[in-house]
Amino acid sequence: MITSTVSMADEAQSKALADGLEPWKRWRAEHPGVRPELRGVTLRRALLADADLAAADLTGASLEGSVLTRASLCGATLVRASLAGLHAEGDAPSVVSLRKAELATMSLGGTSVTWTNLNQADLREADLTDADLSGADLRRTQLSGARLDGANLTWANLDGAAAQGASFRQAQLHEAYVSDARLDDACLAGAHLEGAKLERTSLRGADLTGANLCRASLVAADIDGAILNGCFVHGIAAWNLQGTPKEQLDLVITRSFPPYNEPILTVDDLEIAQFIYLLLNNQKIRGVIDTLTSRAVLVLGRFTPARKAVLEAVRDALRARGYVPLLFDFVPSESRDLTETVHLLASLAKFVIADLTDAKSVPQELSVLVPSLPSVPVRPLLLASEEPYAMFPHFQRYPWVLPILEYRDRADLIARFDEDVIAAVENYRTGSPAAELEQAKRKIEELERRLAARGAGATAKKAAREPVEKPAAVRKGARKGAKTAAKTAAKTPRKRQGD
Repeated sequence: MITSTVSMADEAQSKALADGLEPWKRWRAEHPGVRPELRGVTLRRALLADADLAAADLTGASLEGSVLTRASLCGATLVRASLAGLHAEGDAPSVVSLRKAELATMSLGGTSVTWTNLNQADLREADLTDADLSGADLRRTQLSGARLDGANLTWANLDGAAAQGASFRQAQLHEAYVSDARLDDACLAGAHLEGAKLERTSLRGADLTGANLCRASLVAADIDGAILNGCFVHGIAAWNLQGTPKEQLDLVITRSFPPYNEPILTVDDLEIAQFIYLLLNNQKIRGVIDTLTSRAVLVLGRFTPARKAVLEAVRDALRARGYVPLLFDFVPSESRDLTETVHLLASLAKFVIADLTDAKSVPQELSVLVPSLPSVPVRPLLLASEEPYAMFPHFQRYPWVLPILEYRDRADLIARFDEDVIAAVENYRTGSPAAELEQAKRKIEELERRLAARGAGATAKKAAREPVEKPAAVRKGARKGAKTAAKTAAKTPRKRQGD
């Protein structure tokens, strides 16, 4: 049944639409270049399946309860229009096309427009409360200030959507695609985002209090100033996050909601939550961490073509012996400088091999990791024809920096690898007699250096004093001689004049 109330609408056009789908099709065919003027028209419970309403001006129109299965409203203007109760025929999806439609401030409260094409539509400040938009195409849609509280957006595609300041409170966004979107200052409190893709999405200043982010992907998302308190984050992917949240308290790692109802475990940092989740739920990850700390070896050196061949030989030798080589030959990430990256890798390694030959970055790298990582032995290597850089002896006072291993060439190094690299490091780590002897030798050498330095200092002081002490003795002797002469003179009687 179609009832029509016309207000500012073209009478002939509204009559053609009110008469049914076929009359409307004929009118569109006869007026291909005319934009339908249907402002303020009221079409209640209208059967408009397959209707061509593209580019129609439906400002203030009411299509409440109408069936728009496969209808096209591409480019239509529905400002302040009401589509409440919009639905499809039977169980079929409506697949309404509203591509590039202007829908600002319209009302879709409670509307069912599943699998609707709203690509690039203007829905700014629209009321979509409790609307069923599951599977809808909302790519690059304008949703700034829109109200989608309680809306069903399951499987909806909001890639590239602009939804700054929009409200998605308690909205259903299961498995939704919301990547590269702008949700700055949006409200997603209590939203259901299980399995949703929010990769590279801007959530600056957004409120996600109590949101369910289980299995959601926030890779490279911008969460600067966002509120994440009480979010459920079981299985979240939160790699390379940008910015710092305003608040992120009581993040729930476990599945403490129906039907799982697991005991609650909370942390106060999203990236830490992800790490702890991996530790708790992935035996392989625990194995990987154990592998890193028990078998990883960081290899440092100069990566010129000639030197790289030696370092790659070291890498291959480590692999052949069951170690996991970490060959540091890459551009560091933008979020940390090179030395910070080296320190991080070294802290995960069992020991470090540092080739000092033609060193360039190695001095700076060692200056960062040696003083702060006493549990990580360093085995220095050096081509026999070269000299270590000037400051390296400073590091040799640290017991965990082993003596320099000099090698003639690559073949010589690999031939001695088991005994002079692996065994030397393992002996140090296990505290074997050989390691203790090496440490005792170092202490003796250090003591000898100190004694030699002290002896040289004493000799220098003595030599400096001798020129001063000699004249003092002479002066003392002269004074003594003068006193003796004076006494002798006093005892000897003076001769009188004339005697």
